[in-house]
Amino acid sequence: GYAADQAAHWLSPGGNLAGLRLLDFGCGDGITDLGLVLRHGAGRLLGVDLNRPFDHLPKLASENLGLEALPPQLEFIQIEPGQALAGRFEVDAILSWSVFEHVDRAMLPGILADLHALLPAGGRFFLQIEPLYHSPHGSHLAAFLPEPWAHLLMSAEEVERRVQDTTLDDLVNVDRDLAFTLSTFEDFKNFVLGEFRSLNGITADELLDLARAAGFTIEREERGRLEEPDIPAELARYDEDLLRTNEIKALLRRG
Repeated sequence: GYAADQAAHWLSPGGNLAGLRLLDFGCGDGITDLGLVLRHGAGRLLGVDLNRPFDHLPKLASENLGLEALPPQLEFIQIEPGQALAGRFEVDAILSWSVFEHVDRAMLPGILADLHALLPAGGRFFLQIEPLYHSPHGSHLAAFLPEPWAHLLMSAEEVERRVQDTTLDDLVNVDRDLAFTLSTFEDFKNFVLGEFRSLNGITADELLDLARAAGFTIEREERGRLEEPDIPAELARYDEDLLRTNEIKALLRRG
């Protein structure tokens, strides 16, 4: 769907990925990767992730698309945190969709340097994060905490208590994705709290600075900005642009 289309159009004019070998860093359930193969003709797509939600993709593809088997161009591998990829695979381009806000800050320089080394000269890396931590719903908990900037106005303990006290009837526009449908409600709450705890609070500027330090050139960038809602007075200590920037898309290039 949307993520696949965005990645394809950022990585290639017209979104045609024919013949390109791609690596999806933090591929999750692999649905984006399936879209890149079926909709945009990726020549080969390797998805890597710390966990194995992609194991559910064959069933999802069968039920929703009628596919008897996944395309042979697709491959998924579970990796360890910080595991080096350079030298193990041959790729032409890399993508990562809403992953780098969950990576341990101490590991970010090494991971970006490894991805830089994985690419050939001139190879591109499309990197996206949404929502950014300081934006109105940067907690990734909007279904549980609909109030904008709730995570900046409350302690981490209060956030956890609010989520744990939420009933199924209290949820607001929850994304009934794989994590939701495969879990009990209590397990789902523990999952989203784990995602919240993993957030590193990185800003768009910090991310691009780290990419440059790893050797990348920033070929193109776009930032999403939310003009609404009004910013609470309690958050006056934060820069307004920081609070309103909810997305970063960047196309990085290895020189």
